[in-house]
Amino acid sequence: MEEYWKYLTPLLLIINAQLFDITGLTANQTMSALERMIHQTVSKPNPKHPAGCK
Repeated sequence: MEEYWKYLTPLLLIINAQLFDITGLTANQTMSALERMIHQTVSKPNPKHPAGCK
């Protein structure tokens, strides 16, 4: 359970901080937006919240 909260807490903080930007999106759009914020990709090497889910 501790591992679960270690992952979930930063993710909830990101969601709370970005709530205005993700309000009104569909569930799929919300997940895509959050993934873009935390995951590094070739086209986006510096995500907004790189340590979001470590």
